Amino acid sequence: MITYEIKDVVCDYGLYEDGELKLILNSRANAELIKRILEIDVSVPNVATRANMLELPCNIGDTVYKVAADGAVVSFKVTGFEIRGDGAHPGKYLSVRSLYGSTIGRISFDSIGKTAFFDRDKALEVKKNRQK
Repeated sequence: MITYEIKDVVCDYGLYEDGELKLILNSRANAELIKRILEIDVSVPNVATRANMLELPCNIGDTVYKVAADGAVVSFKVTGFEIRGDGAHPGKYLSVRSLYGSTIGRISFDSIGKTAFFDRDKALEVKKNRQK
């Protein structure tokens, strides 16, 4: 049986699944809500209910390489995930922080495999193709 727990993570809250950090949230209330939803979900034996779950493209802590507009390849660490349903930029995003600075941002799931990669060599290949 899968177990979920919430622990303090710096100044945020981590949601753990079987002891592994899966999600960081800035609100304990949101963390508790997601925990309850996950606990209900795993208790339902009908696999069809799991079809609506979001499959994440990576894990927190993974490195993602973004090919910038100027052709530079910038490395980021994944710090979380965002789902935005309203505002100017609805969609699914990786929350990221640069490896060599304090730049914080997000990368759209839609850009993965186009301008964002989990393999540095693939990012460099796109950069090389742009320079042709």
